[in-house]
Amino acid sequence: AARYWGIVGQHHAGADSTERDLNRLVDYFGEAKLMTDIGDNDVAALVAWRRGHDVKSHKKAKADKAEKTKPPKLVSPGTVNRSTTEVLKKLFTFLKTKERVRFDSEPEWKSHFLLEPEERVRELHDHEANAIADNMRDDYKPIFDFIHASGWRRGAAVTLKWSEVNWSTSTITKLGKGGRRITL
Repeated sequence: AARYWGIVGQHHAGADSTERDLNRLVDYFGEAKLMTDIGDNDVAALVAWRRGHDVKSHKKAKADKAEKTKPPKLVSPGTVNRSTTEVLKKLFTFLKTKERVRFDSEPEWKSHFLLEPEERVRELHDHEANAIADNMRDDYKPIFDFIHASGWRRGAAVTLKWSEVNWSTSTITKLGKGGRRITL
C-alpha cells in the first residue's frame, strides 16, 4: 500500500480519498498481511464489513429526536465498490504490473463487486422549466437561460472563464465533471 501510494496514489486528483481508502484496507487486514495471502474469502469478508459502515455526514446540523431514533444510513453499493473493492483490485494490478508479483490465487474480482442501481437521470419537463422561469429573480435569468440552452451543469456554467471562450471558432471548452472536456 505504501509503495502504491508513493508511486501512484499521491498523484490522483482525489489523493485524500485514495489515502483514506488505502488506510482503511491496511487497518482492516493489518500491516503484516501479505497481498499474496489475500483470497476470495478475505475479499468477501472485507466487502461485508464495509457494507456495514454508516454514511458519514459532513453537515453540522443539530439532530432532532426523530433523527436520533432512525437507524443509521449505510454506505451504498457504489461506495463499497469504489472505496474498497476497486482500490484493492488496483493494488493487485499495481503489484502484478509494476512490482512483478505473482499471485497463485488472485480473487475473482467480478464476484465481489456489488450491483449498483442504474443512474437516475432527471430532466425538467416544459411546465417545470416554465414555472421556474416565471418565479425566478431577474438577475438569475441569463445564467438559467444559458444552462437551459446548453445542458451544462450549474457548476460548469457558473465557473465559466473568458479564457475558455474561443470567439474565432464559436466554442466554449472547459473541464467538467470527472475532468472531462466539455465543448459547446
